[in-house]
Amino acid sequence: MATLPSQSAELPAPVAIAARRRRRSESADERTLISPLERSRLSVRIGYWLVFAILAFLTLTTLVPMYWLFTDGLKTSIDIATLPPAWIPSNPDWANFKNSWDLLNLGLYLRNTLILVAGSWFFQAVISVTAAFSLSKLRPAFGGVVLGFFLATLLVPPVSYLIPQYVNVSSLPLVHWNIGSGNYAYLGVLLPEAVNAFNLFLLKSFFDDIPDEIINAARIDGANAWDLLIRIVLPMSRAVLAVISILTIMASWKDFLWPYVLMQSDYDRMPLMVNLFENWHNRSLGTPNNVLFAAFGMASIPPILLFIIFQRHIIRGISLTGLTG
Repeated sequence: MATLPSQSAELPAPVAIAARRRRRSESADERTLISPLERSRLSVRIGYWLVFAILAFLTLTTLVPMYWLFTDGLKTSIDIATLPPAWIPSNPDWANFKNSWDLLNLGLYLRNTLILVAGSWFFQAVISVTAAFSLSKLRPAFGGVVLGFFLATLLVPPVSYLIPQYVNVSSLPLVHWNIGSGNYAYLGVLLPEAVNAFNLFLLKSFFDDIPDEIINAARIDGANAWDLLIRIVLPMSRAVLAVISILTIMASWKDFLWPYVLMQSDYDRMPLMVNLFENWHNRSLGTPNNVLFAAFGMASIPPILLFIIFQRHIIRGISLTGLTG
């Protein structure tokens, strides 16, 4: 039996593309918080543009410091100290960025930072994923109590247990190993931060939404716990895994206080943020301010690019309320 051609197949390509765009636009209008009918009212339009203006102003308050940081990296030290300050560099000097890379040996500290970022991501991903899967699908005894203890740590400021944490890494309980300095300093930074209660809660909430029927069917087929995690749960959790990966990487990149406590005198292993603070604190030694600002600017580029590239995954993962395929 001959089938009738669809309406979209009969339309010329430009017309069909325009029709699809119109349907997407209409669908987007239906998903907005304010319907097109409400937007036609004057009071709603005024409120809409007022909120838009407030958000635009708040956005500028965050962008201006970033603009000032990068432009100071292009100025001379005299221009930085000039009052009133100049918003636009009179003679931009891009060599400041190369000089900061060479003078401050940023390559070494960038390598140290990447080691800590990779280690932090590995430890947090492995521990958070396995713990969340166990609490969500294996349901051990007193799992709710264990989860409650984890979530209780979110109420405690990290600074409050800084000293006990330092004592522990200086002499590990039972074995009495010092992992707070020397060749084990990286472990001293990574291990206390390997368990993240927020990541654990986010993963468990997502795993809870995976239907138990899928898990039970895999068990009937002979899958063990590792098979369930690796072959069933993880492929269905790419969105939330992307979220915790990006949040972990960004948090580890900008982490300062704990690495500073352990590595403030270990110049061969300290990460980039600690090194930049040390150079700023000791800028009386002769490092020009414009070179330091150029280094600060380069240090801020990777997390900014990471967020811009993966912001869609972050928003999508945080807003997930059900199972996605």
